[in-house]
Order: sequence, then C-alpha cells, then structure tokens
Amino acid sequence: MLKRLIVTFLLLLSIRAEAIEMRNAAVLHWQFNDTSALVIQKEFRFAKEIFFYHHSSVGVDINKVFTFDYRIINEMKNDKWKIEHRPYMGLHFKTGPIKNRFRVELQIKEGLANSRMRWMMKYDIDFQKFKIWIGDEINFLDRIQRNRIHVGLKVKNVDLFYFFQADDLNLPKNNWKYLHVIGLKVKLKV
Repeated sequence: MLKRLIVTFLLLLSIRAEAIEMRNAAVLHWQFNDTSALVIQKEFRFAKEIFFYHHSSVGVDINKVFTFDYRIINEMKNDKWKIEHRPYMGLHFKTGPIKNRFRVELQIKEGLANSRMRWMMKYDIDFQKFKIWIGDEINFLDRIQRNRIHVGLKVKNVDLFYFFQADDLNLPKNNWKYLHVIGLKVKLKV
C-alpha cells in the first residue's frame, strides 16, 4: 500500500502544472456541549511569493455528522480584491473504512449566485504516533468542475498535506488547468 502511495505521489509531481501554491490554515474547534461544536477557520494562500487569497469561516458541527458554515473569501483577481460569500452545509458519513464528506455550497460573487456540490472520500492509515491519509475530492454540478487528489500526514493536531488539483476551464475543447498545492493546517480544540 505504501509503495503504491509513493508511486502515485511521484507521478502526480511529474505532471506539469500552471502553478504551485502554499496554503496555511488555523482551525479553532470549541465543543460547547455533548453534541455540538463551534468551528472557526482562517486560511491564507500564496503563489509565486504573492499573497493572493484569504478566507474566514464560522460554523456549527452537530454530532460530527452535519455541518453548517458561512465563509467570506477575499481573492486577488486582475489586481483587484474580490469578495465572495459562501454559505454551505455538509454531511459526514463512513462507508466501511472510507470517510465521506458531501457538501452543498452557494457561491455569491458580485451579486451573482451559483451553487455547487463537493464530495470528498478519505482513507486513513493509522500508526502509533501519526496518521497518513489519502483522498479524492470532486466538485460538480452539471459536470465535474474540479478534482483534487490528496495525501497528508497528521501528527496530533497538525496536518501537512499535498494535493494535485485539476480544474475544467469549460472551454469548447476539453481544457484543464493543473495545480500543485502544499499546505499546513493546525487545529486547536478547546
């Protein structure tokens, strides 16, 4: 299994991508009763040493099954900061050893609203002091708009991850944009 994971990772790195991004996130998870938690997140993104994106979100996690969140995104496009509002809800469930997250989002940009769905499947390989995980996430509505293949290492409350992202540019030809992303996510529980 580990050999296949390494070979897959090396093959993904060999694909020529438009860019390489670095993402950093911090999550505060406050369990305020037996069934519910408040989740606050802040993420920053960099490419070619340029800060171009950040988002803040707040949400409620109910029984680790349902999530309801609201995210405000600021993204630099054409030398201007654009703001997006994104309410979303999620459903988390397991099918055998596979963890699933299904999410429905409403993207509100410049007065226009679009919706999309996201489905992430994740498999954890547990070791005594750390965890390795692999996953696949697709974004879709009427077609697959984005696919992300993930691999990560989790030690206590810190995730170090890599994913390969392919975006459908929806041009007349089947034209995809490729991206390599590395990141760090820290989760604090109170």
